[in-house]
Amino acid sequence: MSDSRDGFFAVSKEVFSRVMELSVREVCAYLVIARGTGRSNTVSAWSNNAVENYTGLARSRAKAAVERLVEAGLLEKLKGGSRPQYQLMESRTEKLIEDDVYWLPNGLITGVAGETPPIEQLKETGDKMLVELLLDLYGEQNLIEDGGLQPTIYKNLHDKKVITERAQFNIWGFDMPKYSETTHGIELVEKHRDSEGAFEPFFDRIKTLHTMGLLEKTTHLMESVSGEPIVELNTQLDDSARQACEALIGEDNQMIHRLENHDYVLPVERHYKNADLVTTYRTRYKPRTKMTGGWAVERDKIQEAFQEKFLLISKGQTENIRYTDRLVQTMQHKGDMKVA
Repeated sequence: MSDSRDGFFAVSKEVFSRVMELSVREVCAYLVIARGTGRSNTVSAWSNNAVENYTGLARSRAKAAVERLVEAGLLEKLKGGSRPQYQLMESRTEKLIEDDVYWLPNGLITGVAGETPPIEQLKETGDKMLVELLLDLYGEQNLIEDGGLQPTIYKNLHDKKVITERAQFNIWGFDMPKYSETTHGIELVEKHRDSEGAFEPFFDRIKTLHTMGLLEKTTHLMESVSGEPIVELNTQLDDSARQACEALIGEDNQMIHRLENHDYVLPVERHYKNADLVTTYRTRYKPRTKMTGGWAVERDKIQEAFQEKFLLISKGQTENIRYTDRLVQTMQHKGDMKVA
């Protein structure tokens, strides 16, 4: 919606693939024009001035970028004058198909709290593939099911070992991974192979998006590397989990020393025999949709439950702890929160 920095707008994936045939200037200009659409996501009141303001392009180059989009048939100028209007190419189809759409937050174009608009930073890199990667990540990210990117797309898998057993728990030690991983055959990843077939351009672009503040890291305790998320860690949970482990171990100084040798320590019910700790990314700017809101509520609910559990362990009340299976299932809903 063009009147709200908290809203979102849609861009056809199929049409954007044609935009990618042009330069990074046109790519960024197209996204700005698309941001200016209303509920239809088809007709925009934003034009050269908006492109200049949000991308940092000089006026003449902003105008030229919009003109090239028109020449390429990606925009149609509906009205000229001081308040021009443009129709996006996707409006010529009967209806935008949801699976063929990137839902993007308005803040990606306008920025928030007076910061430099992210689209301007993306333009400054001169790397249109970086822009496409960010949009692809928005297209693939599923907050409800994964809390961010699927580990198959990108992950840092932490080294792990069971330190000891106490009560109904295994006390796991996890250490920061030494390298990043992805999976062969995923289209959005395959686009970024170098001339020798390596994935370094993909990893470099992920790192760049993180450095620019467009991706944020997230770490989840999971049933297994290919299983379901159990809980997303944060600083408070990390501290509480370590205190719980120390309480379970008691006065065993040798075991306490072993805890200190690990970056993370967590008490995990023993039926999670293949527990893993996985760090991946999610987009920092999130569209204000029902799906985003539903994910945030469920994440907070689960984190609060684990915080309570770790505090009970620290107090020696392990017999009062109920398994969290039902809470875990709330992270596994399949699509019951649709885009508004």
